[in-house]
Amino acid sequence: GVIYIHGHMSNCWGSSLIGYFLSKAGFVAFLPSQMGYGLSGGEPDYVGPKTVKGIVDGIRLFLNEPFVNKDKIGIWGVSRGATCAALIATKEPNLFKAAVFQSGAYDMKKNYETIKIEGIRENIEKEAGTTETAFRERSPIYDMKKINFPILILHGEKDENISVEQARLLNEELNRLGRTNQTIILPEANHFLTRQT
Repeated sequence: GVIYIHGHMSNCWGSSLIGYFLSKAGFVAFLPSQMGYGLSGGEPDYVGPKTVKGIVDGIRLFLNEPFVNKDKIGIWGVSRGATCAALIATKEPNLFKAAVFQSGAYDMKKNYETIKIEGIRENIEKEAGTTETAFRERSPIYDMKKINFPILILHGEKDENISVEQARLLNEELNRLGRTNQTIILPEANHFLTRQT
């Protein structure tokens, strides 16, 4: 099974094509909407505790389905979905066998300080605030020691939404901890990775 977590401006319905391709490849897929996206209730909290808890609750329901092999579950997130996936992976490491973090932010304070697009900065300020607590609870990089499964990090070198330095920081931390990981930086890619990049 694969848990796929969308990024900003998407939802579970926007993820349905990815779900289709995952099913064609032999996976069962769970495609949750983050809080405040699609038909999900509440207001977005920029991958804060409420969003994380809501998706974890959904994952637990998914894992109880008889057609899901609980021993072979991976998690994949894109953009703020990658941040969310990384947070979930650090909080529930025993649920997963592998993870893919694509175009995400892993140290939220450093991410906020390096944002080039003012609208993204405003989203963080509105949804999360800029306190040390708000940054820390959205920064999975500090809890990577809890993860004991392989991680693939994908990021575009020319990403202006989230700096590629976020991928490099996470790669360095995982290497420091001796965790199994591979980081692929795509030199001509921006925030949106495609088959062509």
